[in-house]
Amino acid sequence: MTDIAENDETTALSSQTRSRKKSSKKKKKKKKKRNDDTQVLPITAGSGSLSMSDVKDSSCKVNRNGSTNSRNTVRTEPNNGDGKKKLRPWPNEIRPMDVGIVVSVILIAIAVFLGLNYRSIFGTGVVIPREDRLYKVLREASESLPESYESLTDTTERNTPQERAADWVLNKDPSQISNSNDKWLTTRYALATLFYSTGGETLWEKNTNWLEHENACKWHGVNCIGNIKMEERLVLVEQFESLDLKSNGLNGNISPEIGLLRDVRLVFLNDNDLVGNIPSELGQMKALETIHLQANKLTGDMPSSLMELTYSPGVLADLWNDCGDSGLITCNDCLAFWCF
Repeated sequence: MTDIAENDETTALSSQTRSRKKSSKKKKKKKKKRNDDTQVLPITAGSGSLSMSDVKDSSCKVNRNGSTNSRNTVRTEPNNGDGKKKLRPWPNEIRPMDVGIVVSVILIAIAVFLGLNYRSIFGTGVVIPREDRLYKVLREASESLPESYESLTDTTERNTPQERAADWVLNKDPSQISNSNDKWLTTRYALATLFYSTGGETLWEKNTNWLEHENACKWHGVNCIGNIKMEERLVLVEQFESLDLKSNGLNGNISPEIGLLRDVRLVFLNDNDLVGNIPSELGQMKALETIHLQANKLTGDMPSSLMELTYSPGVLADLWNDCGDSGLITCNDCLAFWCF
């Protein structure tokens, strides 16, 4: 009996041992599964680490070896005070550098657009259209123009040579000058005014390239010195030297705007049908050395401003005009060989 009891006791102990072993194995399996579900990733942000459950919330697949296999990465935001971090996906395709490049391209496009339509922004913060800026310069140089560009555009018919010349410079000139400080702005305006005031369209014998070619040095009778170079439709020239339109059928008045030709040294307008007075604005041509006005129908007194140039050594040495027997020009201080 004793042996039977001992065997029963041994059997019971063995059964309990096997039961504990099975229970231990189940616990190990559950623990391993729980560890897999909460495996820590090598992605950190600040202090702490991201768990598998957090990554799943951010739609990021994780391999069992801890590596990620997703198009998205995970970035965190600062704590909200409760110690937790908010996770948001940040696509690899959109990086801060890419955003900066896109913004830069947009800003450059806006700047180019403004540059094409409004070439200058003044310190007052007001964007001034190109036509208004250039017209202001022309108006200061030629008082015979309307007060504003709007007044010029409101005129259905531009009757005066000045109005026609201003319209050509601002809207039709192939050079499309945009810089109000460009010395060729007033020069081209002065030439265009002379062209319209003396019948350049229909009466001149030669008007080759006038108002058609962007390089004024290629216009008939316009001569330049220095290096002539075309760069982005602008003419870079050292000096506009001479205007030679003698015997060319000019008929009409010499426009006062001729005085804007500041750099011209030689002017030949003789043997034409010019009428009216000699404009006093010729005295503004401080570089003038020779001017021939004879064999025309000019009348009146020789302007004192022009005579003053003859008093300066090395400036105006030849002032040929009709102050001889014809008596068309009154010039008491003219040298004898100047009068015809």
